[in-house]
Order: sequence, then C-alpha cells, then structure tokens
Amino acid sequence: MNVIEAPSPNWDARTAPPDTLILHYTGMPTGQEAIDWLRNPESKVSSHYVVEEDGRVFRLVPEERRAWHAGVSFWKGQRALNGTSIGIEIVNPGHEWGYRPFPEAQIASVIALVADIRTRWTIDDGRIVGHSDVAPDRKDDPGELFPWKRLAEAGHGLWAEAPAAPGAPIGEGGNGRRGLRLPGRPHPARLCLPAVRPVRRPDGDGRARLPAPLAAGDGRRHRRRRDPRAADRAPPARRLMHPARLFHVEDAGRLVAQLGAQPFVTICAAPDGRPRVAHAPAVVRRLDGGLAVDFHLSRGNALSPFLATGFRAVAVSLGPEAYVSPDWYESPDQVPTWNYVSVEAEGPVAILDEAGLIAQVDALSAQEEARLLPKRPWTRAKMSPGVFEKMVRGIVGARLTVERLEGISKLSQNKAEADRLGVIAALGDHPVARLMENGPE
Repeated sequence: MNVIEAPSPNWDARTAPPDTLILHYTGMPTGQEAIDWLRNPESKVSSHYVVEEDGRVFRLVPEERRAWHAGVSFWKGQRALNGTSIGIEIVNPGHEWGYRPFPEAQIASVIALVADIRTRWTIDDGRIVGHSDVAPDRKDDPGELFPWKRLAEAGHGLWAEAPAAPGAPIGEGGNGRRGLRLPGRPHPARLCLPAVRPVRRPDGDGRARLPAPLAAGDGRRHRRRRDPRAADRAPPARRLMHPARLFHVEDAGRLVAQLGAQPFVTICAAPDGRPRVAHAPAVVRRLDGGLAVDFHLSRGNALSPFLATGFRAVAVSLGPEAYVSPDWYESPDQVPTWNYVSVEAEGPVAILDEAGLIAQVDALSAQEEARLLPKRPWTRAKMSPGVFEKMVRGIVGARLTVERLEGISKLSQNKAEADRLGVIAALGDHPVARLMENGPE
C-alpha cells in the first residue's frame, strides 16, 4: 500500500516483537496538528502510523521500533504495551473537539493497513484493540463511532452482538469468534458517551466483556491525549510489604541505613510482562530532592537488555532473618513464624552512562572496603593498565530513582514479653536476637 513517510524522533528500541495492534483517534482539531505534535520532540509521544480522513497513510515510526502511544496500559496480563504493540492514530477531532463518524476512505485505509501489518507480524484477533481497551480508566478512543464490526467482518479483531437481556451470555457466533458478555455495570472510565462503546476487557475466564451503557453526562474527558512521558508508569499500588502496621518502619533515615548495611539487593521487575529477578550490589545515593539506588548487572543478565528503554522495579534489601519455633514461647497454642528485617525501594530504572557505571563501581568498592578496616583499601589503581577498562565492558550500570521506600522490622513485637524473651534466649547470639534485645526501633 502507498505510505507517506513522516519520520518522528520519538521512539526507542523494542525489547520484543510486536503482538498487539492499538487503534487511537488523534483527538485534535486537524490531522496536520496531530502529525506535527507526534513529530515534536518535546511532546514525547508518537505512533507508528497516522491515517487521515481522506485515506492517506503516514508512517512516523518503523514497526521494528517502539513508538510512544499506549502510555500506562494493560491487556491480557501484560503491562507497558508500547514495547510490544503497533500504534495507529486515526484522524478524528474526538470527544473534545467534535467527535464525528469516520469517513469511508479512512476506514478502508485502516482495514488495509491492519491487513498489511498482519502479514509481517503474528497478531491475534484478540490483540487488535482500542486505546480505551488497554487504558479504560483514562482513555476513550477511538470511541463508540469506530466501526469495530466492519473491521471484524474484514477478518481483523473481535465483534459480538449485544444480547437482548443485559448480562446474558452470548454463545459462539457463526464466524467462530469468542463471544462477549455484558457485565451489567458501568465502565470505570466514566466517559460522556451516549451508548455502549465496544470496549473489550479480559474477563476472569479469558473471555472478553462489554461495559454496560453509560448515561449521558456521566463524566467527561477534560483534555486531549498527551501522555506525560515516554516511559510507561505503573498506577499507584497497594502496599507490597507486610500488612501489619505494627511491623512497618517509617523512619527514612533508618531505612537508608538498612539499605547501606545490606547493599546486596534483589531487583524485581516485569519489563515485558514476565517477572524477572536479578541480584546486584548497590550504592545508595542522596540526590537533590530524593534518593537513588545505583547498581550494576552482568550484560548477560535477563534484565540488562531492558535497561536501554527503562522499566519500573522494586529493590529488596533483606537483613537478618530467623525461624521462630513455637516451642520457644511461654504461651501455648502458638504457630511457627519468621522474624526478619527488610527494606523495599521502588521506582523507575534507567541505564547509567559509562562515567556513571565507573563511578558506581568505585563507590561500591570503597563502601565495602571500608568494612574491612584496618586492611588497606583496594582500589582499581592496583590493577594492570587496561585490565579494568576491559573487564568493565562486561557489566552495565543502572539507577533506580526511589519513589516508594518502606521497611519491615518484624521482631515479635506482637508477642508477650515472656514469649519475646524465650525467642531471644533460644536464638542466642543470632543477629535477630540482638535486634530483638535492642527493640524494634
């Protein structure tokens, strides 16, 4: 098909081949304004294609690269869909600037473009979705006027007619596609739409579902889509640590000291939707207005390829820990448990440049050598010329900018004094016993 090249600088490297197609509307007064915005380096947004109302197709980002169009997103167990999706912006003013039907020439081009993309990538029908499907709490595009049924009839995506009775299941259709159902409750996006819009959200059994109708005036979208940054950000989450407030440590100074005392951290992340774990030596740094955890990984580590595009992670520092037997308590009818001290630091992770990596390695060795005094500290000045430079090529540095810092000090605070003394006596000179003697604070 005929495609007009209009390159955008807003892209980065993919971490996996695309397996999802996300359709948007531009939500701006004109198509040219949308194209200009998607090509503006300051916007930090882009898409792979733009389809004008007259049917012209513009390519802004090659399919092999990651465009910045999905933002905070989720579909079928996968988050951060920019990395594994292709974005198509369909020119339409949207609900803010005068939402209107999509012209015939435009829809014909969209169908042809989707078909063309699927000749190069494996994209299932269930992964051809709208922006409102993958970000339902904040996006409403391409909206209720987009002809999903026609797209499905052309062989791309899913469609099911709504049943007569709200909430009734829909069986398998004649075309063999999986049926949808209405859950009988409003969609959380709470948009100002006059009727049901075909938002397909994965149900608990793997099926999709449609939202119930939304009443006119039931909320509205206040501004056009401009995602604030290229990196996908996770939505606010519940506490990840022990739920009992009694064990929580709120003193930031104490938490930083724990990180410094136990600097070999576990990095937990799911940059491509699959959980991954790495163990890394770290240095805690105080920055202007915040805190960072600098660490390095082997270039062969499973997380290393994702550092170029960045991801969110949790760094866990586990301090002293010990099993506690019920036999050590004075009180009867107790159960086994574990006492421990730990800290979690969560935030976005970005790659360090070469100078930052070398600074991290130097600071790390100085930090650890200081624990070995009165031994004379080791420095890389003791190495033969060129050896350090050669070896450092095998690692990659990273910085986790701390946005959440929480700690747990679970030291039998919930037990009677006699029970605590029994545990301390049984543990002897164990570090946990010493912490219990000094008190949880």
